[in-house]
Amino acid sequence: MTAREIAELLDKEATLASHEGFSVRVRIVNAREVFGRIDVLVEPVAGEGTAWVSADRVRIGGTA
Repeated sequence: MTAREIAELLDKEATLASHEGFSVRVRIVNAREVFGRIDVLVEPVAGEGTAWVSADRVRIGGTA
C-alpha cells in the first residue's frame, strides 16, 4: 500500500467488527503498514478512546 492509499483512508467513517460479535461505527484517524499488513487507528463516532486494529476488521461505508 502506498502512502497515498493510506492517506485516502484518513477521516473516513467505517464499521468495525468486534471479536464479541457486534459492530461499532468508527472514524479512521491514522493508518500504518506493519510487517506487510495494514493497521488503522480508529475512534468511535460516539464515545471516547482510540485503538489500533487490523484494516481487515474495518469496512468503509458499510457494515462489517
